[in-house]
Amino acid sequence: MATIPAFRTPEDKQLFDQLFTAKLAEYRRYFLQTAKELLGYWDADALTSQQLDFLSSVTSSMLYAAQDELKIQRPEYKEDDELFYSPFKVKDWVKEAIAEAHQGDQQ
Repeated sequence: MATIPAFRTPEDKQLFDQLFTAKLAEYRRYFLQTAKELLGYWDADALTSQQLDFLSSVTSSMLYAAQDELKIQRPEYKEDDELFYSPFKVKDWVKEAIAEAHQGDQQ
């Protein structure tokens, strides 16, 4: 599981929070775009966990496909792996958080 770093300054924590929020907004935008394109709608309450997992998987696959295509069309990005984040990590974090919350409900 990813860890939250021990920040040296309040400014470092603020920067981390801003970066996380920006990345989350980006992933959310792509996720919702995928859901609307494949399902024609977005209603989180109406979707099953299997459907959410499927949408997450498709979104991740599309992000990787777009990343690969960008590297083909713009060779200067080919070696810049730090530019891209892994949506699979986000998926794992969400799964872990849901599992932890579910365990807390059962106690």
